[in-house]
Amino acid sequence: VPPRLEALPRSFDGPYVDQVEQTRKDGSTVWTEVTTRYVINPHNGRTEVYGVSRDISERKRMQDALLESNRRLRLATTSADIGIWDWDLRRDMVTWDDKMFSLTDVPAQSEPMSVEACFRLVHPEDLLQVTEAMERTRTEGKDLDTEFRVRLPAGGERYMRAHAIFVRGEHGGTVLGVELGAG
Repeated sequence: VPPRLEALPRSFDGPYVDQVEQTRKDGSTVWTEVTTRYVINPHNGRTEVYGVSRDISERKRMQDALLESNRRLRLATTSADIGIWDWDLRRDMVTWDDKMFSLTDVPAQSEPMSVEACFRLVHPEDLLQVTEAMERTRTEGKDLDTEFRVRLPAGGERYMRAHAIFVRGEHGGTVLGVELGAG
């Protein structure tokens, strides 16, 4: 008996839900989501089983495609030394992936940071160019493509190249970007 089925008799309090790949008569397979509820009949004390099964093959295909796409993205960004960030315009907060922290020598943190904190890293001589480019992306939806310097916390600077796009959302939108060392 598969381990997930051994728990069934203990699941009387709620439905048991599982995803199962089933074989059709023609030999092809279909993914189903099976929802089962076990009820003790008060008249005879017997356990009765009620269930619903629905085809989730398309959902499984989409999940598999998304996983594969994420694997490819991870390979590309790791190989090219690219960091990814997004700017939530409604909250005015920026989220970085681990590579962005590495590229800027900033200690990693799990919480988003303010836009101002990000701009403080930009070299003062490049700040106006960067803020104007970001503003055009935010307000006009223009793609961002700019080079600038960041000041490193331990001293020195690093040249960066940023590309970003505006993604419209129901609460305003997001600026989604990538950065890589430019030299």
